[in-house]
Amino acid sequence: MLLALARALNYPLFGVCDPKLKSEGRETWEGLSVLGDDGALEYHDPEQVSLLLGIGQLVRDYTRSRLYRALSARGFSFPPLVHPTAWVAPDIELPDGAQVMAGAVI
Repeated sequence: MLLALARALNYPLFGVCDPKLKSEGRETWEGLSVLGDDGALEYHDPEQVSLLLGIGQLVRDYTRSRLYRALSARGFSFPPLVHPTAWVAPDIELPDGAQVMAGAVI
């Protein structure tokens, strides 16, 4: 769903980091280059690259928040994305990494 959100916004994407795809030897996924696992980010300047965090939140699984904190500490930013069909009230300030999907009302 995150990929669909980014594409609906014409957000520039140049690749995906995914340990599973890397271990499978995949070179592409959904039309994107597989850059490797999260270690591939070592080769990118946080000032030049924004990230989208595609790990879903699971109950009692802190992988998403742990990865967000670690990458933010290294200087990477996570822009908030709002689908064109979503509505966000003007007084709402979305935090870094917020992902508002199609049809949402906030």
